[in-house]
Amino acid sequence: MDAANQIFPYAPLNTSKAQIRLIYLQPRLLVADEITCELCIADLDDTNLFYEALSYEWGSPWDLALSIELDGQSVPVRKNLWWALWHLSGDGVGRLLWVDALCIDQGNDRERNHQVGQMGRVYSSATRVVAWIGREDPLKEAEKAINFVKLLYGTSEETRYCNIQFEWVSGYSTKDGRHLIETTNVANRNKLAEDEKEVVKAGNHPGWKSLIHFCRRPYSSRLWIIQELVLARNIIIQCGKFNVSWDAVEHVFGQVPSTTPWDQYNDDAHLHGDRHFWTFVLWGSVPYKIFMQRQDCVKGLQSHALLENYCLYREAGCADTRDKLFGLIGLSSRCCQDAVKVDY
Repeated sequence: MDAANQIFPYAPLNTSKAQIRLIYLQPRLLVADEITCELCIADLDDTNLFYEALSYEWGSPWDLALSIELDGQSVPVRKNLWWALWHLSGDGVGRLLWVDALCIDQGNDRERNHQVGQMGRVYSSATRVVAWIGREDPLKEAEKAINFVKLLYGTSEETRYCNIQFEWVSGYSTKDGRHLIETTNVANRNKLAEDEKEVVKAGNHPGWKSLIHFCRRPYSSRLWIIQELVLARNIIIQCGKFNVSWDAVEHVFGQVPSTTPWDQYNDDAHLHGDRHFWTFVLWGSVPYKIFMQRQDCVKGLQSHALLENYCLYREAGCADTRDKLFGLIGLSSRCCQDAVKVDY
């Protein structure tokens, strides 16, 4: 349990309704400004509710070295969450966010059961899910991967990977819940250029190696992110100050062959940058599995049974073994959701 939940007095939620808490993350105007948030209560049944949901890795429970201001109180949070909020508040625009560590009273089992039980709906209802995969790495592999993805997706500022801006609707107080309007400048995708096709074919392009590192970051090992991303309507991937849309990542994954002849693969392929080697590695990554499951949703295919999801993501990690089921129930078939009730 986070220290925030041990010391912070939460206003109770009505668990007979689809209520959730949201935080209004105030913009930082200066680098030295403190991270400041205010809580409000919202209802998922409100058709005028617009918010973003944060998907991130919690990190070590002993990693509580930094604090934020929450409703006027200093509250300690884990470093990874602190850095996520620091970057997200630095663009000069306030944001209405759902963050599990701050929006759920983890010390209240009844509330926790209620909130985890509707977690799938929280992420599927969000205007956008921000997938915080952590800070930049020293070798800048994440930055290289993002640039590579954008290269394959298209470099025009009018393509879908352009940043999505959110504007606050005037007339709402923070306590009443601020509403978001999504404004985008989206143009039709340009046709694949010939040089892009060559990049795809060339398995020795360094971007493929960076993409593998990108897919193997600790964030991808967390079980909870699977449900959060599979069910999301819109996703932006944030790594430090860099970001890229999930649409762009899906475009690149779509260039990966769905089948690779075994006679064209050998154990020394990785030494020569063979594209078949990168194909096999990507197939086994969690982001690629999420991509495939999202494609099934788009096609209207029936949801997997809970056991199928459990086997598919059996290597994903979580601190509580019960979450091996609770963390996947939201994207499982309806009969499984009805049969398994969240109870901590």
